[in-house]
Amino acid sequence: MKHWILSICFLISVNTVNGCGGWYPFSDVIRFSIFSPLLFDDGGMSEFYFSSRNSSELYEHTFKSDRNVDDWFNVCEQKVKKNLVFEAIYQLSALGIVDEESDHIFVKKMMELGKEDHLQYLAFAKKNSYLNNAYEDSWERGYKELKHKRSHAIQDAEHYAELTEDKTLKRRYAFVAIRLAFYNGDHLQINRLYDNYFAGTTELTIDYWAKYYQLHTVDSPVIRNFTLAQLFDKTPTKRPGLYLMFNRDVEMNDVLKFATTNKEKANVLFMYTLRKTDRQLSNIRRIYELNPDHVLLPFLIVREVNKLEHWVMSTKYTAFAPILRPGYDYRSSNQALINSAIEE
Repeated sequence: MKHWILSICFLISVNTVNGCGGWYPFSDVIRFSIFSPLLFDDGGMSEFYFSSRNSSELYEHTFKSDRNVDDWFNVCEQKVKKNLVFEAIYQLSALGIVDEESDHIFVKKMMELGKEDHLQYLAFAKKNSYLNNAYEDSWERGYKELKHKRSHAIQDAEHYAELTEDKTLKRRYAFVAIRLAFYNGDHLQINRLYDNYFAGTTELTIDYWAKYYQLHTVDSPVIRNFTLAQLFDKTPTKRPGLYLMFNRDVEMNDVLKFATTNKEKANVLFMYTLRKTDRQLSNIRRIYELNPDHVLLPFLIVREVNKLEHWVMSTKYTAFAPILRPGYDYRSSNQALINSAIEE
């Protein structure tokens, strides 16, 4: 026992304690915030909360953020709760979705309504969902085989699209084909399918999803920026991908030349304002003047409030300087504008 006591005393005598701690917060570890952007999020904006990180919060796919669920909710004549619709279309297996003895309320209701053809479509989409991957393995050894399988699935999807007389099912099968063509890197086929089945359609969520995949074939960064700006508020599940395609090096005025309505102009201005870390109140005011009913305008406003909280309140109540501060060039932020924001 005496030896243990001596050992402990020795260790204590040589251990150096740093009273200052040597710790400084990084990123958003400490930040003063009262107004939660979650209250102004329609389900697809979590990655765009004000933050020093490239992506604030991971996107969570739920029945509340997926407007495709709303479409299927209407297909079952609104007789099944949306969370169960979500469960059926995304979580049931290809066999389970057409099982006549299924206990799932969505499957039972669809059969009661005589909509087995819609269930057959879901089974087809689920059966081929494993093909929606860029590569089969990390060494790309199975890529040719995977591409061959996709080509056959595309042919099947087009065949079923031609067989059905239901106009929405035609587009649903065609959408499966477009998505598979996207993973095959076949831009010609994507454009052919889009022109044949989706040109001018805006009724269903898949109409916008099809446009999302077709947008990858557009070479002009100006046209691509304009088009994705018009899609952004309509496709919550595709917003992260749309923003990745957005080219911030393209001049906004060049994109605005393609806008023919105030709503289109507001959508373009929104995209150029969304991820800015400096003051954007003037742009928010312009968006309001162009389209006071812009669905994501409240989100931009609370994001602006979060900036002020960070610049002013965080310093006062945490004794630490803001992360996005003068001299800090994370993500090449415009320091002159940040200086101005803090001073004002």
